[in-house]
Amino acid sequence: MIVDPSVASVRPYLVSFIAKGKALDDYLLKQLIQLQEKFCEGYGRRRQKVSIGLYRSSTLSWPLHYKAVAPESVRFVPLEGDGEMDLSEILATHPKGKEYAWVLAGHKHYPIFMDASGKVLSFPPIINSDDLGRLETGDTEFLFEATGLDEEAVNLSSAVFAQALADRGYVIEGVQVQYTDRIVATPVLEAQRIIVSVADASALLGVALDDARMKRLLGKARLGYADGSIVVPAWRHDIMHPVDVIEDIGIAYGFENMGSLPLTSYTVGRSTPLVAACDKARELCVGLGMQEVFSAMLTSKELLYDKTCTPDIGTVEIKEYMSETYSVVRSWLLPGLLSVLSKNKHRGYPQHLFEQGAVTVLEQVGVAKTSKGVKGAGEGGHTVAVDHEKIGIVLCDSVVDYTAARQVADVLLRGFGLFGDDGSAVSVMEQDHPLFISGRGAAVMLIGENGKQGREVGIIG
Repeated sequence: MIVDPSVASVRPYLVSFIAKGKALDDYLLKQLIQLQEKFCEGYGRRRQKVSIGLYRSSTLSWPLHYKAVAPESVRFVPLEGDGEMDLSEILATHPKGKEYAWVLAGHKHYPIFMDASGKVLSFPPIINSDDLGRLETGDTEFLFEATGLDEEAVNLSSAVFAQALADRGYVIEGVQVQYTDRIVATPVLEAQRIIVSVADASALLGVALDDARMKRLLGKARLGYADGSIVVPAWRHDIMHPVDVIEDIGIAYGFENMGSLPLTSYTVGRSTPLVAACDKARELCVGLGMQEVFSAMLTSKELLYDKTCTPDIGTVEIKEYMSETYSVVRSWLLPGLLSVLSKNKHRGYPQHLFEQGAVTVLEQVGVAKTSKGVKGAGEGGHTVAVDHEKIGIVLCDSVVDYTAARQVADVLLRGFGLFGDDGSAVSVMEQDHPLFISGRGAAVMLIGENGKQGREVGIIG
């Protein structure tokens, strides 16, 4: 079987083998077709990564050729087709062509699989020919072929099919695939070896094992074993780690046969005080007639700072981001709420929104702090990312002012017992903020010991 260099940029890899044995009956034929379709749709990523073809090998003229051609240069009758079509016509009009045309989008040449006489076997990964590409009941030998973008994936497909057919009594004959620079004997059935000790398996499963017992259990899973080395067949690509092997041992042993252990501790689940406080804040906002929104944790510096005219307060940045829109972790909630309002200007008023959620900021630890910020930053301290639970609220109506915002803040503070006639744990002080009109902003400050002003815990404007 000869692979032409022209397919290198389209669909470069091919594997093949011939299966000989009993005559196909209707049940086995349907099994093979179902396995083919399930494999290609799932692992094959809807035929993009791997596609499979089955053919009557007794009618083929060898060697077979796999190459890329101009769409109008080859014509044949596709399966379930009404007549000869070129490759472009198949993609445009045939049901399978329309379904899978996206796989070949952007290519000027398409792959074709032909025998030595020039007859078409298939147009991978789209459709087989109605002549050589149709298996029928009574066939006793047939050719398996798989093409794809990933050599390991097409090798796996041939290993799976070869094993499935061998289990049904067929004799598998290999095919040599000749590339420009090498010859590959397919199917590739090289087993991998993984080292798993009896002690590790026993410890993880909690079952006493020895060499003989482990070998017997691995045999149930169709895995070989000798002196701690597990022989994994080529068709078991799901085994990537010793723990995967130990899981198979556990399945073979039967998890239902493993004895139970008594509880060593007993706890009652409940919300943490922080979660309870967050829920209470959300309930208060809902009671005020506000609608809750949920925005993404990832955002951009442009939204957080440039559009709000505020300085960077310590942003956690993504090192290798896919989009600048989601390049940093949010450090406060109001920009996200304002963004929601900007996208809903066509909606009716009022639009009273709130969001409760986590924000992350970079903070200096191990250094002295004041109410104004960090003192002596970099002197014996280091920077860490710290999560905080916050709540943000925006009021948008035809008439809305500072008084309305202050009333909402008072409800929240009173709801938590932080602000009241019998004493307050916070104070509200006039303070300009870059986000608000000058003279219309305030800061919510904690009241420290002896009535001294503490740190800022909120802003109103």
